Amino acid sequence: MSLQEAANLTRVLQDQNATIQDSKPVKYREIRWKGIAGVVQRLVNADVLLNIIAKNVYQLNPLSVGHMTIMWNGTRFYIGQILDVYKKGANSRHGSIPNATSISGLSFMSLRVYLALMTGGIPDVDEDIEDSGEDVVAPLFSCHHKNSPLRIHTHAKIDHLLFNLGPDIFEKGNPGARHRSLKDHAARCWISLTQLGPVSTEVTKVTLKIPKQSRRY
Repeated sequence: MSLQEAANLTRVLQDQNATIQDSKPVKYREIRWKGIAGVVQRLVNADVLLNIIAKNVYQLNPLSVGHMTIMWNGTRFYIGQILDVYKKGANSRHGSIPNATSISGLSFMSLRVYLALMTGGIPDVDEDIEDSGEDVVAPLFSCHHKNSPLRIHTHAKIDHLLFNLGPDIFEKGNPGARHRSLKDHAARCWISLTQLGPVSTEVTKVTLKIPKQSRRY
């Protein structure tokens, strides 16, 4: 066996080991998300939240540096710009990868955080915005902390990901502007997931703790 063949075999074994380690803990989360996504599909036009079952992560729209995501951290919704993606490998080490075409095996993402410039919590589950007669508008976003020039960053669990919006979601404007507005499709995705009561209430279940009995392996 040549040195190159040995190196290739080592990488294959490491990937297999990582898959074995991740498969059982991830399985429950994947099943739970499919249930949540199924409810969302019945509530929202399929043309808006495309491929919601896979969180819109696939070969033509991977999780890559610069792509934008809708996140829920258990407290608030926000938009995250991907700075790095991490996958759990051999010996439980988390390594950076250039992109991911599925969320399977992923552990964390480093993100630049864009917060919605609005107050208030999750809309009431009985509130029907579409029938209220009021126009629903996506908020402006900022990656700055109040009046500080510093930008907000975070290290988010992959479970917090709700939807991969892809690149180039903000309207073009003054390069130095602190507040950004979403393009039409990204705005509709944001409104559907975060401002429609029944949907936003459903997707927040993604951060519920996994029952201990489901984590035994």
